[in-house]
Amino acid sequence: MVASVLVTGGSRGIGDAVCERFLRDGFNVISWDLQQSSHDAVHSQIVDVTVWEEVRRAGNQLPPLHAAVTCAGIGLRGSFDQLGIDELRRVIDVNFFGTANTALAALSALKSGRGTLVTIGSIAAINGFHQRAGYSSSKAAVVALTKSLANEWAEDGVRTVCVSPGFTQTEMMSKSLDSGLTDYNVLIRHTPQRCIMEPEAIADAVAALASDDFRRLTGAHIVVDAGWDSLSGF
Repeated sequence: MVASVLVTGGSRGIGDAVCERFLRDGFNVISWDLQQSSHDAVHSQIVDVTVWEEVRRAGNQLPPLHAAVTCAGIGLRGSFDQLGIDELRRVIDVNFFGTANTALAALSALKSGRGTLVTIGSIAAINGFHQRAGYSSSKAAVVALTKSLANEWAEDGVRTVCVSPGFTQTEMMSKSLDSGLTDYNVLIRHTPQRCIMEPEAIADAVAALASDDFRRLTGAHIVVDAGWDSLSGF
């Protein structure tokens, strides 16, 4: 039987790259998103990960899973005092509760497949980015959830790992560069590998961490950022 992988936010950016990588590796790939995947071989389901009843129903139909990868997320930029509580709730709903809903709905399938939950955090979870209080908080909560679930789910044969990407070539990154909110030259100077990462680099890390090569790794927070976090302000 072909093993299955669930990817949320699978229609674009890192999620799309994750779908493509697991397809290439021969997996059956299921995408939960508000849009259809561009890959014909992906089993696309329109699911709003912030709505528990939708996620629960979709979760009840899942086959045993090799991995569930929670790529669904949104960005939020603006000063904390001006954004307002409604915007804060929105980013936490998608980034944190979307992850939590997916993890809970996929648990039975992960148990059956002795699979791995791979959550997607961010370097913003461990750095105080300017005008990113809401986004950073939501991603820090994802990191904490992943660590906690590692303790709760290990006895069921389920591993949990959080991958935190650095600056990656996504639509969100393009908008930030085009608007001038992110200075390309400053970013490159601060990144030891002198690049903005390809989504495929994150997908490769996710696929590797979900494999049996890392069968004794759980509760880990892995930063994949071309060295950005390792370099001080100097």
